[in-house]
Amino acid sequence: MATRESPFELVVLGDSVTWGSGLPEEGKWWWLVRGWLELKLGRPVHPQVLAHSLAVIVPNAGEDTKPPAWGEIRFKYPSITYQALSDPRLSDPGPGAIDLVLVDGGINDLGPANLLLPWRSPQWVRDQAAEFCGRKMKNLLLLMLDRFLKARVIVTGYYPIVSSQTSFAGVLAPLLPFRQRVIDLSTAWRQATDQWLEWAVEEANLHLISGCSKRRSRTGAPSASSGAASAVASSPWIPSARSTWPSIRTAWAPKRTPTPSCRRSARCCLLLPECGRSRSYTQ
Repeated sequence: MATRESPFELVVLGDSVTWGSGLPEEGKWWWLVRGWLELKLGRPVHPQVLAHSLAVIVPNAGEDTKPPAWGEIRFKYPSITYQALSDPRLSDPGPGAIDLVLVDGGINDLGPANLLLPWRSPQWVRDQAAEFCGRKMKNLLLLMLDRFLKARVIVTGYYPIVSSQTSFAGVLAPLLPFRQRVIDLSTAWRQATDQWLEWAVEEANLHLISGCSKRRSRTGAPSASSGAASAVASSPWIPSARSTWPSIRTAWAPKRTPTPSCRRSARCCLLLPECGRSRSYTQ
């Protein structure tokens, strides 16, 4: 059992957003979450950061097991799936002792450069979001929840790659004739990923709640394991209202109302930034 002095265990998985590309460590959003948790809990927080720039969700058996590079170096592997399920760096402590997992993913499976190609269509972007931020993320979350048995999992969304406020100068100057087209592609990506990540989180929570309901139908009472996983929304250390983290739109899932005892099985939530700055996640 954790004591007041024992570390709160935090794991950071994903791509450049969770890694915090280009930022000093104290400016990365997971670092700010760490400081916030230490202040609220009165306990040290022990982070294990496996995220890195350009990471993809889809695994590759040949590439994933190679020694990882420094997180700032843009390389697809280890994949986010490998980070979550097989990475030997996650060992002190192991997955059973983790309290909180921060994870994102999907944009590098799409290939962010595709959002700057004017011959791509918004529908193509939406289809890619459905595949990677929807189906692939849902499958990953289901496996993660089975591995990190006591952890809450926070999935973060994406901000637009370009917008009406983007300066089409310098490296983007050749795209100026297609400015509105690439803005439309980024808008489609942002809207579709919000939708599909929320769906993935909801489906993962419904899977847990369904398992709880089945146990209740057999035993007439919630199992010890379902009682141990307290609801994300009622957690004293995760903010659940705009007044706490005003720049974050918080989408709790599932939308369908479970019974109070089964609601404790829900362990995923989604945080979506409202502006185009990574610092908005924790400001």
